[in-house]
Amino acid sequence: MAINNLEFSYDDNLLVSSTNITATQRNQVRLLIADTNSTDRLFTDDEVSFFVDQEANIYGAASVAAISLQMRFASEADKKVGDLSISLSQKSANFEKLAKIYAKKSEDKGSPQIFMGGATISQKNTDRSNTDLVQSALYKWQNDFTEVSSNSTISES
Repeated sequence: MAINNLEFSYDDNLLVSSTNITATQRNQVRLLIADTNSTDRLFTDDEVSFFVDQEANIYGAASVAAISLQMRFASEADKKVGDLSISLSQKSANFEKLAKIYAKKSEDKGSPQIFMGGATISQKNTDRSNTDLVQSALYKWQNDFTEVSSNSTISES
């Protein structure tokens, strides 16, 4: 697998926050899978970006990347020449464990979050003035029924 002439970038200054969210997420995934050395790279920038695009968070992307590495090393044989041995199956097993760890972390981080909008008056006013936010039908039509006053009661018929 020749990836020598394809783009690789890693900048540990772009791990926390950046105006370039793509580079930040790519750097975070590279750090999680220990792909930070340009002379011994595991993936190209496009490959890491693909993992990021497929998953809900960086842990999911790191899990998928680790699965890819697990499969890559599983397909290569262990080698032994005299006292020297290279155990790629051990690398494969390690990436399999890493994939499971990050998959669990992805589930924990990526689980749906409950959002309660309009919990404060200032937040309600902010939400109502946001033209990109879909306004609830209740709010949009609340003044359409002028024949019902705020003091009237609803009676059962």
